[in-house]
Formats: sequence, C-alpha cells, structure tokens
Amino acid sequence: MNSQQISYIICAVIFGIIGGICGWLIGKRTYGVNRRRLSSEGEGIELFVGNLPYELTEEKLKELFSKYGRVLSARIITNRYKGKSKGYGFVQMAEKNDAENAIRELNGYEISGRKIIVNEAKTRPR
Repeated sequence: MNSQQISYIICAVIFGIIGGICGWLIGKRTYGVNRRRLSSEGEGIELFVGNLPYELTEEKLKELFSKYGRVLSARIITNRYKGKSKGYGFVQMAEKNDAENAIRELNGYEISGRKIIVNEAKTRPR
C-alpha cells in the first residue's frame, strides 16, 4: 500500500464517522407540530400563535391566554443554537370552547406593535 491509498482510506473513515454523527444528530431533531410534546395534564386543544414579539416570554403568553380559560402549557419556539424566539409558539388550552374564545378574541390582537395570529394548530402529515 502506498501513501496515497492510505490517505484515501483515512479520508473515507473520517467522512464515514462525520456522516454517522450527522445522521445521528438529524435523527434526534424534532420538526414542527406533529412531534410536539403535550403537557402531562392531558391532550387539550393546541393553538398556534404567530407573529409574536421576539421579547415576549412564555409566562406572558400564558398569562394572556389564561384570561380565556385554563392554559395547560404555553411555549415559544426558539432557535436551537442562539436560544432566541422565532416569533411563534403554541398554547395548549384545557377546553375547546375556551380555545375558541381565545381564537376569536386574540386573533389580530396587538402586542408591542405586532398583530398576533391565533388559530388551532394543525398536525403535519408524516
């Protein structure tokens, strides 16, 4: 075996290891609504909330929706590397009529100069 063949083998091994690590990392990622974690309190009705101000916290989001009924969870989606808000999130409400009231009252509601979008979350087909 000459040095060129050894170099090719070393490169192939390195790329195989990198490819395996990347494949493993990609397999661990969760995408979109269909793999979201629901609260342990039950299914509830999940609402999509878009066009959120980037500085809004999950606590403030939960507080806003709790005026219309019991909120099981509220979460804002963040950039996985920087931890900053992506400007949308999900609120899980206990009762369907509470969720419908929240949609009716909060869709178009202005927070920090931004009109938020509120509707029932849809699951994506796999």
